[in-house]
Amino acid sequence: MKKLNHFSRGILERQLSNDSLSSQIPFHMPGHKRQIASTGAIDFSLDFTEIPGTDDLHHASGILKDAMSRTADLYHSEHTWYLVNGSTCGNLAGIFAMTKEGGEVIAARNCHRSVYHALQLRNLKVHWIMPSYIPEYEIYGSVSPSDVREALDRYPDSEAVILTSPTYEGVLSDVHAIAELAHRRNIPLFVDEAHGAHLFLKGFPEGALKAGADVVVQSPHKTLFSATQSAWMHLNGTLVKKEEIEKQLAIFETSSPSYPLMMSLDGCTALWAANQAEYAETWLQNLHLFEELTSSLKHIRILQHPASEPHPGIFAYDPSKLLIQTSLCGADFLNELHDTYHCTMEMAEGHHVLAMTSAADDPEDLRALARALNEADGKLEEERSEDSLEITLPIARMSIHDAIEADHETIPLEESPGHTAGEYLFLYPPGIPLIVPGETVTEEQLCLLEKKAEEGYEIRSSQSEPGYMKTCR
Repeated sequence: MKKLNHFSRGILERQLSNDSLSSQIPFHMPGHKRQIASTGAIDFSLDFTEIPGTDDLHHASGILKDAMSRTADLYHSEHTWYLVNGSTCGNLAGIFAMTKEGGEVIAARNCHRSVYHALQLRNLKVHWIMPSYIPEYEIYGSVSPSDVREALDRYPDSEAVILTSPTYEGVLSDVHAIAELAHRRNIPLFVDEAHGAHLFLKGFPEGALKAGADVVVQSPHKTLFSATQSAWMHLNGTLVKKEEIEKQLAIFETSSPSYPLMMSLDGCTALWAANQAEYAETWLQNLHLFEELTSSLKHIRILQHPASEPHPGIFAYDPSKLLIQTSLCGADFLNELHDTYHCTMEMAEGHHVLAMTSAADDPEDLRALARALNEADGKLEEERSEDSLEITLPIARMSIHDAIEADHETIPLEESPGHTAGEYLFLYPPGIPLIVPGETVTEEQLCLLEKKAEEGYEIRSSQSEPGYMKTCR
């Protein structure tokens, strides 16, 4: 604390006091939960630059090359790169590496906005695949291999298949089947696995690397023990060139990488390489304990809980995510869990809240959350009615890139149906675009936005003030 300047110290002290962070149980990222450090104190004594002995991330030949090789060994990948700009950097660089300017790709509609930005900047023509929708939990399900097969048949000039697995909420797609479909046509598969860096562990679903994906981006800070903003990217196979990825990383990743962040990635690798069996066993035991303690819930549902039926729209589910559904507004329930039970959730959306667990959780923390849910369950008398939601893909009049670069006019949102969108509109959380530049805005989309706003979602645009949007002239 003494090394912080007066301004920073004041902010930190107010946050610790006002939010009572020290008394809150963290069911949110980062995965180390402020309990396990993968490196020593991050201070100025560790903040190096590229000098003799410290290597150079963009031309690694010494200690950084060795560190990335250790991580590649942990994941059984052919090449691994450290990222200090988060998974966003990897998504941009990876998609650029496997496509040509103006080319075609097949992509899942529920990708992170950084994927959309890569598609925009590369001026790609996108053939969207809409995952199934799970109305009882208000989330998207898995990407269907049959939908991927149909898209590959219909769009044979596609240069890549792009998907997110697992999703923010923990839903996995059948990456193995999708990879096989793509590889039969010599097309690479890119997987944004930001939330799945732990899926190499025994007892968890199979990760994208083992399932055959060509390029995989992960954020170990989300579920493992590295520092926030740190990530890594893996490459397997010959469909994407290593040199092309490195060329794109030189563009999208800072030329002055943070050594504390890279140290945390190497330290994270070392911890999991030495203790993965113990960590995985502890983690799974905690989850089993939580399942037992919440087995008698009557009104609160937990996705893929042992007491719930498997859903046909979900290929697999990451048990480390606890998606908790109630009849209450998710934001209100999140606040109640925080204020009354001192459990800080990762996020609220619709009528559910999301708790993220990790190997750093204390079993007493899972007991506390279970007690909170059992008490809350006893106060609930009615279940939420389920609303079906079938979103059809709008007609694309131009590419995302061309729509962003076009001349725009700003109009009230309610007047936008029939116009071509000139910017993104997101529902927060989690920030997946609902309206995409270049597509015709529909009445269906506006009705959905209005309904979700009433349920407590925040509608954000990439450029305009609330209630307005930019459209192409």
